[in-house]
Amino acid sequence: MEYGRVTRDVSHALRENIDAMNNKDYEALATLSVPEVAWDDQAETYTLQDNDSKRNVSLLSPIELGNLEYRGFEPVSENEVRVFLAKVDDGNVAIYMDFVNTGDQWLYKGHLTN
Repeated sequence: MEYGRVTRDVSHALRENIDAMNNKDYEALATLSVPEVAWDDQAETYTLQDNDSKRNVSLLSPIELGNLEYRGFEPVSENEVRVFLAKVDDGNVAIYMDFVNTGDQWLYKGHLTN
């Protein structure tokens, strides 16, 4: 895994996903996510199929990128990473976002917060 390129590409995917969540753009979210992520625009949640910890998870509340602090990332596998962030304007809320490389782009695979 080439970390410099991975960091840049995942950072771009992360910004696109946060922007789509901020705008509640479910069409964009669907194209930016792995097929296993199901979006519910009425409940403003997502569910990752076959993952009990990611069922009916609320969208992230609107986030200004300037209020995010990068805390690092960890490779989960050869094609998957978890990014660690903190939303610093809200009492340091921890955000863990997962991304999967499909070969030509990094797709969102859900998030969890504390």
